[in-house]
Amino acid sequence: MTQKDLLIVNYCHRSCMPLMNIMRLPESRAFALARQMAEQNKGDTAFHRFADFDNYYYARLETDRALRSQFMALGGSPVQEHPLSFVLQGSDFLDDWFGNGIVTKIPLYVVPGNQISFTFGDSMTTLRERGTLRMMTKAGLLEAISDFNGTPEDFLADAAAKHRYIEVQVWDDADVLEYCRAESMRTGLIDFLLRAKKSTYAGKGSPTLSSRLLSHDFSYTEGDFLYYDTYVGGEKFSGEEVLYVSGRPHWSMNYAGRVLGDGFSGDFLKDALCHVDARMPFRGPPRYSDGFYDYSCEVRGDFGWFQGREEISFKNTVIYEAVFHGMLITG
Repeated sequence: MTQKDLLIVNYCHRSCMPLMNIMRLPESRAFALARQMAEQNKGDTAFHRFADFDNYYYARLETDRALRSQFMALGGSPVQEHPLSFVLQGSDFLDDWFGNGIVTKIPLYVVPGNQISFTFGDSMTTLRERGTLRMMTKAGLLEAISDFNGTPEDFLADAAAKHRYIEVQVWDDADVLEYCRAESMRTGLIDFLLRAKKSTYAGKGSPTLSSRLLSHDFSYTEGDFLYYDTYVGGEKFSGEEVLYVSGRPHWSMNYAGRVLGDGFSGDFLKDALCHVDARMPFRGPPRYSDGFYDYSCEVRGDFGWFQGREEISFKNTVIYEAVFHGMLITG
């Protein structure tokens, strides 16, 4: 794990909406909603605070004021009076506490340093029991991880052993919500792309009209999404896949390959390509075998910018190879 791998994680019971804060409601509405949620979810640990909302509300109010004041003293510029709550890198304890419900993970780098703060353990409990809070800025957290005598995993394990988790306060929703919107769009695109691939060349779908001289073309449409695949050649080939959203190109992949030896099976290649999944939505899976045939695929990068290579071996001899690269398109 490196600092770039750090995540902030929000836990939410399935009866609630994620990335919301009841403290942002007018007081009367907050109390009414708390009573309703407590009544509807009796026995769930996540709603104990709502069943005792008279005590929770004012303690939370005091804690958020203390957090905000301390954050500003450290140079923060909080937009909200009440932050969205996360934990650093996740917590099995909180996952269970919220009934193994909705989990939202955001890369730490998404939130700018002047809008995020960190405390060891639950801030409200800590303030009530100790009368003070130990807060870190983003820069302070990264410095603490760097100075720790061990790996980032060791630092997190040490914090969990002493405090259960590191609480994270996000003081501006904008970057978090924008990331979630983009991630939702990306997930939708990838799901569509997988269906498109399995319905066209890989799935032995029918070609469409040729767009270029002697090209082989395939297309697949759902709503505003259009997938187009076109290639030229046979034993040596080159082509391109493009994913359009509302008539504009959004993602593209170029590929080129060649048959190197006897025994090549186009049906086996298509079968391998049909095993593509969301973790690596480019060509085929990392490994796939059937009888004497073995397919392998390696990729560097992610959906936004990637390069890769695939091979097929027959009786342990490489008989086919292809390379590919692509990216998200803007402008």
